[in-house]
Amino acid sequence: NARLLARDIYQKKPELTIEPGYFVDMIPQYTMIVKELDGQEFKDVKIFSKNTTSEQTTIYAERGSLASSGGIITVNLQNGEIHEIDLENYDHYRKIKFGTHQIIISIDDLLLNRTSEANRTDREMKVPAMIEKIQQNKISIEQIKKRITTVKQDIGINSDNDMTLGTIIDEIENLKNNDIPKKEESRDYNKDIPIDEYEQKEKIRSLNNNARQFQNEFTLIENYEKNNNKYLVEIHKKFTLAVACILFTLVGAPLGILVRKGGITIASALSIAFFLIYYILLIWGEQLADRALLDPAIGSWMPNIVLFIVGLIILFLSDKKN
Repeated sequence: NARLLARDIYQKKPELTIEPGYFVDMIPQYTMIVKELDGQEFKDVKIFSKNTTSEQTTIYAERGSLASSGGIITVNLQNGEIHEIDLENYDHYRKIKFGTHQIIISIDDLLLNRTSEANRTDREMKVPAMIEKIQQNKISIEQIKKRITTVKQDIGINSDNDMTLGTIIDEIENLKNNDIPKKEESRDYNKDIPIDEYEQKEKIRSLNNNARQFQNEFTLIENYEKNNNKYLVEIHKKFTLAVACILFTLVGAPLGILVRKGGITIASALSIAFFLIYYILLIWGEQLADRALLDPAIGSWMPNIVLFIVGLIILFLSDKKN
């Protein structure tokens, strides 16, 4: 049955579910994204905790892979760091470096997590489900932006809310260079270190933690937006492909009139050429939209617009010829 087939696929080729540059929600309690695939290994792996409001866990690894054994799938990570931060108090931060790290997943949990409508691939999801997913991502982005604004205010960055990551990091570097005013209050610290030096070190440590968290937050925003673009492309594509059938008829009928003396060879060659051009434009527009280089609506409808214009020209020429 379908469940056994899915189990076999995951056991034999679990890496097939990974697509570079996009979030993978197959891991319960985590969201994973990889930069590129190298055979069966992943490069530049980032894993973020989800469904938690009190603590954010972010795992970075240079390389990773999936392996299966019995009813278990293992995410193997190499040369990385685990960052844990309290979302209610950003000063509570912990970093753990590792040579190897494993995340163990039960195949039953994995299949259960994948069978819901929300966790299907974008091509399998219905339009309402994709719209709902986009709205969820937008809510997550707004929550992240609120966290960024709160931390900026807490550490003394009172600039525009639309600041880029690079600008924020520059502001943090400026804060590191500011002198700490001396305080006479008592505290526990190494008495061999002067108060101002101790305070400066503590300040730099805290700001470094903030900088890492800002990088995590902006990475999340970037990938949520990339996923939204992908969903929007798929929503538009469900309509553009239907309209394309009508447009090919618009092109095909007058084209047949123009080349009727050339026989079936020329007609077939022109038909294949039109199809290839349309397909290339479709893939090109989709990729540009997925990478946020082009509006998803424009990227999806551009091939149809080109086909419509060509169809009108051919229709005009065939009418003029007759």
